[in-house]
Amino acid sequence: MEFTRKDLYPTPIWTTKVKGYSILNQKLEKFIYSLQKKDPIGRKSSEVGGYYSPDLRNGSTEIQPLLDAIAPHITRAFTDLGVDIENYPPIINSIWSIINSKNSYMNSHIHPESYLSMGYYVKVPQGDCGNFVMEDPRLGAQFKIPPTKHRNNLNLRKVELPPEEGLLVIFQSFVPHFVKPNRTNKDRIVISANFGISSAE
Repeated sequence: MEFTRKDLYPTPIWTTKVKGYSILNQKLEKFIYSLQKKDPIGRKSSEVGGYYSPDLRNGSTEIQPLLDAIAPHITRAFTDLGVDIENYPPIINSIWSIINSKNSYMNSHIHPESYLSMGYYVKVPQGDCGNFVMEDPRLGAQFKIPPTKHRNNLNLRKVELPPEEGLLVIFQSFVPHFVKPNRTNKDRIVISANFGISSAE
């Protein structure tokens, strides 16, 4: 019998640059700073030192162009996962903005009430403003890691993505993730969201 290998339980990550992000981001940045001005404290979160806005689903028409732009990509991700989106269309469980000022960061966390999560970069200053890090969701894989000659998809335990303006990152909500500190003197701004499916038990 032939000796074969099957790669089980893959963990996909979807990325793309949103079309027309430059003009879109100018409007989003202005809107997000206006939210911070109205509500300087924001909400509590796994964010350390930054600003975490209220949920933006409550009549925030300013983010609709972004939602329209990312909708096909969210649909593609759910389709790749085999979800029956015709009978159970995707819905937004929550959406918010984050302003990472100097030295602010985000601790590792997951979003257990959702299926997919995403981050979209509105403002990215030059320099070390903090990579987005995703960790291996298999807890047992973290216990004992052998030395390796090179990195590949079979031995990765975390993946770092450098931020870019206009970059959209989509991942499964059970994947632990965090953000490294912003070491620059300028703000990094992100819009994040969680997605579920309608009529799901």
